[in-house]
Amino acid sequence: MAETKLQRHAPLLLCLAAVLLGLLVYLNALGNPFVFDDNYHLVDKPILRDLGNLPGILVKDRFRPVINVMYAVEYALWGLEPVGFHVVSLLLHLANVALLFLLTRLLLADLRRRLGRDDEDDPDPARWDLTVAFGVAALMAAHPMMTEAAGYVSSRAEVLGATFFLLGFLAMRRGLTERRWGWIAAGLVPLALGLGTKEHVAMLPFVVLAYDRLLLDRDTDDAKKRLRWVHLPLTGLVLLAGVARVVALVWVEYPDLPRPIWQNVMMQLSIVWRYIFLLVLPINQSVVHEVQPITTGFDPVAIGAGVALAALLVLAFLGRHRLPLVVFGVAWFFLLLAPSSSVVPLLEPMAEHRVYLASCGFFLAAGAGLSLLLAWAEERTRPPRLFVWGALCLLLAPLAAATVMRNRIWADPITLWSDAVKKAPGVCAPRYALGDALRKRGNCAEAVKVYRQALSIQSDVIDVYINLGICLAKLKKPAEARRVFQNVLKLQPDNSQALNNLARLAITSKKDGGQGREYVIKVLRREPCNDRATRYLVQLDEKLTTPTGKQQARLDFNWLIKACSSNVRALNYLGLIYLREALELRPRDGKPLTPARAKQIVVLFDLANEHFEKVEHHDRNNLFALIRRARLNEVHYRNPSEALRLYRRIRKVRAANGAPEDKGLDQAIKKLEKQLKVGLSK
Repeated sequence: MAETKLQRHAPLLLCLAAVLLGLLVYLNALGNPFVFDDNYHLVDKPILRDLGNLPGILVKDRFRPVINVMYAVEYALWGLEPVGFHVVSLLLHLANVALLFLLTRLLLADLRRRLGRDDEDDPDPARWDLTVAFGVAALMAAHPMMTEAAGYVSSRAEVLGATFFLLGFLAMRRGLTERRWGWIAAGLVPLALGLGTKEHVAMLPFVVLAYDRLLLDRDTDDAKKRLRWVHLPLTGLVLLAGVARVVALVWVEYPDLPRPIWQNVMMQLSIVWRYIFLLVLPINQSVVHEVQPITTGFDPVAIGAGVALAALLVLAFLGRHRLPLVVFGVAWFFLLLAPSSSVVPLLEPMAEHRVYLASCGFFLAAGAGLSLLLAWAEERTRPPRLFVWGALCLLLAPLAAATVMRNRIWADPITLWSDAVKKAPGVCAPRYALGDALRKRGNCAEAVKVYRQALSIQSDVIDVYINLGICLAKLKKPAEARRVFQNVLKLQPDNSQALNNLARLAITSKKDGGQGREYVIKVLRREPCNDRATRYLVQLDEKLTTPTGKQQARLDFNWLIKACSSNVRALNYLGLIYLREALELRPRDGKPLTPARAKQIVVLFDLANEHFEKVEHHDRNNLFALIRRARLNEVHYRNPSEALRLYRRIRKVRAANGAPEDKGLDQAIKKLEKQLKVGLSK
């Protein structure tokens, strides 16, 4: 009886074992910080912090709205705590492990039906299915090539897209095998969500077509109906959508392609083999891989890689009847790799996270190979289970250890980029990123050395120059910093970052000579909403203390607001100018105001209040404007109810920002509350 219960629960237990393996190897990744593109995709995207602004979140990245909504929901739950985002990524990865376990069992059952292996020939034809399914799922759970997707927050689209892909495949498979078209329709839901997460999910109809042709009966009327009414419409729609997406990518997102299309195709021929090698033997993994550029269409390495790929595909085609599951795994792998490793040139030609979903096909092919090993072991070893499980443990143990070690490398940006520099010594990007990590850690002396090494590899990278100049300025080497920023202007004469930094160097120097103002005005003429340049203009105009200088400041900011009506800093400063002018007109010797001067003061107060109100229109929580409006309503307009409303809002904004309590603010609120109560009682 006990054995029967064990057999009954064996599928669940083995699935949980694979999930537990994945949990154990990624536990040390939960405390990892945000790194690399996490700042771009998440940390530096304030729009994701306002879940109420759903339209803005959806259009932030118009081609991947689902992942943006997910980031916004997570920010609403735990803010910018990396551990929360890592937990969600890990849960999705573990869900994919469980889904792959289920899918492998179903595919093995389909394979037996396809090959006609029924119970009359074999009393227990499914006796090894659980072992194979566990092996496939465990490979995905523990393989170190999954770390860049499962442990790196910015690769969440890969993991979530895989979840939708697997759910969609399971639904469509059920619809095909049970002739229930409702399940086909249900599979379109995760397909649509997946398309809003990562573009390569569009390959789902092609993978389902490969499954139908390889693992289901082909020479029947049902097969022809499936081809006509399911596969052709779905693949046709996806092809049209894919063409539109490629056009948008080339013409909108990347109008200046990083390399010609022919060159990218030649490079990807060898990169695909590097992915396969890393899946077979995961050594020398890196966040950045060095890829040798192709300069001719007759490159021998690329041609050799292309010939080898063609030979592999021919062998797969010839073996489609004898080894259908192996061929299906190969088809899955290449179909899912095609969107990122074929025609379209991406900025990084090779990235490990792109293999996440494609690797499921590789693991399925490996599972089919494991089933052959099981058949061999059953004939030659006693007991076969001990041999097979021993071989699995010997395979999984080093993979799991490598995953844990890889997670440790991702635990620190300096460690991550130092590792990448060693493994891609001829690439500029990892040295630039290492320099940034050192700079943010406060070690500008070492960062300068690394930045210079990056420029020795590639001398036209603007961001490297900019951050090198910033570090030199922090090291109190303004002359060197100035030369670096001027080098940027030789490459890009209107670069606002270089101009702003030159302006800052001029402002902080004792001998400005008006250069700082020239740099700032040059930026603002091109980018009137540039906040940093506006801040520097405020600093420059604060030094204008003569009547002529003050008039110049007013003209500066009136011009700037006309050019950019949403420039909050400019609105605040112009409001402050009017407020100061009004206060300067008030008599200080006790003499009465003349009617003309009193009218002038009122006009100036109204102008100041008007500009602070405009700030509120663009930034409801701007404390600078709120405080001044509150004071104007309390002292000048004698409007205690409006002043009280504003003071309460100031307290709420301060609390949301984590600011300490302000006793003066609390006293002002109590004073106004008391004043209003007295007024009501009268």
